[in-house]
Amino acid sequence: MPTTGRLLCISYAAVVTLCALVLSGRERLALGLAPAPFGPWRLAVMQVAVSIPLASWLVCRVGLGRWARVLFPACLVVVIGSLCAWGIFDYSLRASGLDFTARWLWRALFATVAMMPICAIFVGDRVPQTGFLLPASAFLFALAPPGLFAWSIGNSTLLEIQDAAVQGRVSREIGYFTVMGDLRGEDWSAPGRPAVRLSRLREEKARLERLVGRLPIGLDRAAILARLDRLDEALATIGASEEMDGESQLLVGAILRAKGEWVEAAGLYLGELGGWETDASRPEADWAWIEGAGECLRRTGDHAGREKLYGKALMWFPGRAGECHLEMGSSAAESGHSARALNWWGLAERDNPGLTKVIGPLRARLLSNTPACLLGLSGVFGSR
Repeated sequence: MPTTGRLLCISYAAVVTLCALVLSGRERLALGLAPAPFGPWRLAVMQVAVSIPLASWLVCRVGLGRWARVLFPACLVVVIGSLCAWGIFDYSLRASGLDFTARWLWRALFATVAMMPICAIFVGDRVPQTGFLLPASAFLFALAPPGLFAWSIGNSTLLEIQDAAVQGRVSREIGYFTVMGDLRGEDWSAPGRPAVRLSRLREEKARLERLVGRLPIGLDRAAILARLDRLDEALATIGASEEMDGESQLLVGAILRAKGEWVEAAGLYLGELGGWETDASRPEADWAWIEGAGECLRRTGDHAGREKLYGKALMWFPGRAGECHLEMGSSAAESGHSARALNWWGLAERDNPGLTKVIGPLRARLLSNTPACLLGLSGVFGSR
């Protein structure tokens, strides 16, 4: 590759990357997001990578390598102009009624145009003598993997939104709503509702940020920092506080889970539960310890330990027998003991008929993945 071409390639890539970072805005960068509508950076990187074959074929086919000096500034203007005018494109995509499809095609087109100047440097004037197969394959390659990946990210993000809402983690929920807006626009919910919810979340985040500056060091300040996803600050605040009671320990456990430190969180929860052995029952508020410990054991793959935990919880929380049996059945299913899982779920439905809606899909999934002739064997070996 000529020196001039190499310099053009490096300069173009640097300018495009810098513009993408600048035009993303502070909020998106803080949330770890690429420029709209790419959502997470991993989707943007994948889309650019799979667009290289199509961009190379287009460069070869029309012989654009001869005018690399013209191609670079032209594509640069198109790319930067598209990033700057995203608000107009966003409105147009929403008005199309096919948000996900329109955004999917736009991402592929944008990445292909952005990569054409770089491909021109490497490809030059070589025009391959190809038929329909190569361009069709390159086109499908630029569309199919990112589309499937974007849909998968959207599905997992829907679950994360529910978890963030339950935990009250405002900053995290804002990030997930932003991702869904990038990937699917309004397709994933009723028109207008995501935008309204996102606006309220931003108002709540601004209120919490004002409030946290006025609170003294203590549990209340740490709880608000955790909601703002400033987890290390929250832990430091609890450490500097003298309020090291059970409520503080619960908050520490929740923060460790939010950070993904499942082993440390499990040690905290199980260490506290170790003093419950002689108690016949516990206050309802203590159920949070069981839920926290159960999630940590599930995340670390200790399904047998989780099943035993909820077996002990039957003594401490007899009013939650249905939930305990449900979790015991899920643990048994995940450890491969299908017959025992079905037995626990049957007891859960007996204790709490309202759990049938939850157990039905779990039972159907288990039965579809387990040959009926093996259910007895699973129960026999599982009981040893």
